Amino acid sequence: MVDYGGEYGNSMDRSYNPIGADGNPNTEADWAKVDITTIGMSTPPMKDQLQSLKARIFQGVRKVELGFWGKGKGSLSQGSTTPEQMDSWHRRDIKELADFNKVELSTHVTPAVGNLSGLAQGGFSEEEREKAMFEIKRTVDFAADTTHGGAVVVHLGEYPRAMSEQENWKKDDKGDSVFQMYPSESEHAKQYVVDSLTGKFMGEISKDQIVYEPKWMTAKDWQNEQKDMGNGWEIVGKKDKNGVKINPDDWVDLDGNVINKYADPKELFDRRIPLWNDTDANFKTERRDFKFFKKEADDWNKNHPGKPKTAAMIFYETQLDNQILQNKGHSMFYAHAYGDQKDQLRKAKKALKEYENLEESIPEDERMRIAIDKNFRGYEVAQLFPKEKQLPSDALKHFITQTKRQMQFAHESSSAGDAKAAELLDMKSRLQSLENFATQKTADTIARAAEYAMVKSKKLEKPLFISPENIFAETYGSHPEELKSIILQSREAFSKHLVDMKRVSSKKEADKLAETHIKATFDIGHANTWRKYFKGTDDEFKKWMGKQVDMLNKNKIVGHVHVSDNFGYEDEHVSPGRGTTPIREMIDKFVKAGQTDIIVEAAEQDIEALTAGWGMIGKPIYGVANGGLGWGDIERSYFGQVAPPYFLYGDTAPSPQEWTLWSGTKLE
Repeated sequence: MVDYGGEYGNSMDRSYNPIGADGNPNTEADWAKVDITTIGMSTPPMKDQLQSLKARIFQGVRKVELGFWGKGKGSLSQGSTTPEQMDSWHRRDIKELADFNKVELSTHVTPAVGNLSGLAQGGFSEEEREKAMFEIKRTVDFAADTTHGGAVVVHLGEYPRAMSEQENWKKDDKGDSVFQMYPSESEHAKQYVVDSLTGKFMGEISKDQIVYEPKWMTAKDWQNEQKDMGNGWEIVGKKDKNGVKINPDDWVDLDGNVINKYADPKELFDRRIPLWNDTDANFKTERRDFKFFKKEADDWNKNHPGKPKTAAMIFYETQLDNQILQNKGHSMFYAHAYGDQKDQLRKAKKALKEYENLEESIPEDERMRIAIDKNFRGYEVAQLFPKEKQLPSDALKHFITQTKRQMQFAHESSSAGDAKAAELLDMKSRLQSLENFATQKTADTIARAAEYAMVKSKKLEKPLFISPENIFAETYGSHPEELKSIILQSREAFSKHLVDMKRVSSKKEADKLAETHIKATFDIGHANTWRKYFKGTDDEFKKWMGKQVDMLNKNKIVGHVHVSDNFGYEDEHVSPGRGTTPIREMIDKFVKAGQTDIIVEAAEQDIEALTAGWGMIGKPIYGVANGGLGWGDIERSYFGQVAPPYFLYGDTAPSPQEWTLWSGTKLE
């Protein structure tokens, strides 16, 4: 473990600091010199941030993270705080206050921004994604006015996903994920498919759902039909007219030619043949479960590495296919004779004109000589009726009227089916997996925010960086592997944009800027809430978390760390060291990797959370190497200092009549 010992130390000591100008230990030997002042504290986000900063300075905190609770139009009196409630004078005071007391500041976007993908009710909304962007931008504005650079933290809670479905997570001896939301998750987990045009969910699919589809004719089926018809034709093992070798399970058309199962959807609908069941006088169907579609997805992805599909996508495609077939069949039922009717109507209109001219040329008293049977329409039963005569033009008019009615019926009954089939076919072409759609949106949001932070950093001493934070296990972005993926994808999107817009001279420069302005915040307490879903022991879980932190450090993902404690179920923010979170072990790993930007997030216990954190790492307040006063000994008391600490002075100093130190001593 890192040695946080030494002879003594306190949070008000500004004279000794082995940390380099970049905020990190300069050498490996400096690891042991990292003192408690490297661990800072957040302010209550529901309160005035200027007053909260004052309170933290009185408490002796050296690093402070300012945050906000509200979204959109806020209300300070109701605790719905926003960056815009801090006007230019307040921002100036915050910056001067921090500078006077040598306090480092970072910022936190409101937790009311729960995701950066635009996830909303029923799907993804560009409007909601832009609202999240506005919250980030106004926090960046605030940070540019009050800090010298650093983290702008924003929560990640991108979309729901099944833990049991994640391929790259830690597996047990059976190859199953060691995380599961509930014992039967692998059988009942929800899956989602997105319309890439609208962002809407196309349906919530459960892994226990079943779908039926027609049994399509295979080469083996075709041969059997030919045999039943008395033909001895065989095609299996031979080549079709396109030179494709025919296998028994290949789909074939009526002529025995192979149909590519990955062909254009229209071709499939035109050529695929459902098998007829003579016994039951219907078409044969096949029962499909989710395992079938998982295999279909694996086959597809093997043959189409650049166009991945999930089992849920193919499942939903099959449901759409059934609807398309139903609508096309409905249309064809009413429109099968439409072409003939249209041709007959054209001929009838031409004949009508000719007979009208003929009848006009015949004297009226002789016209009935060319009259025809009134049962011209051909119904046999009409032959039993008394004969009536009519002029050819009247018969043709009647025929035209009836044909138009039949065609109108086909218009109304068939065209809607065709339109719906076309709509479903277009929708099928737009299907995208939830994962691919949402992660692209998330990466784009972070990249745009990082570009904004980069511009705002130009007048600051060090860069502002967008710092996405892992939050709760139930949503994408909380697992360390997901956090890594989001950061790398966002950096790539940011880098690509800089290159495309010619804002850099090289891809290498763009990549460096991306790494500078996009760094994750790793919340140790949030990570500990994964414990409730872990199928192993407590010791195994701690080892897992340690390996994940090592992985993040190795890939240079993290730029900021949050500390809180809990018991592995919910993010309750108990004082550090008083829950089950392996905080000390994780902090050691971050410090060894050069990451010392660490913030304790307090709850109702306020400063007690920080003193507990300092005490947890074993650093005495003052004394000698083999003894001294610990943080647990002085809670709610004074440090015992004889020299005045860095506090407020001048007009900003508190009134000595109204404010005293923890010990009760009045401020001089």
